[in-house]
Amino acid sequence: MGVSRRLHHARAGGLATTLGGYALSGSRGRSEVVTLILTGVAVNAVASAVIAFLRFSGDQVAHEQIVFWQLGSPASAR
Repeated sequence: MGVSRRLHHARAGGLATTLGGYALSGSRGRSEVVTLILTGVAVNAVASAVIAFLRFSGDQVAHEQIVFWQLGSPASAR
């Protein structure tokens, strides 16, 4: 998969996560600021747990690639 395709998937995943967090925070069509922030914190915690599990379950090369990806370099992602 090319880098351009991965970036499109990353953008789509980010947008889906944002919309999902917004949908989770809404109640009867409204979103309070505090609820929206706390929902974002909870979604971030779940996403961090998934990434930590992937780092733990992979080999050394996969671990290094995930660390570089977290630091902002999609160039080494495979």
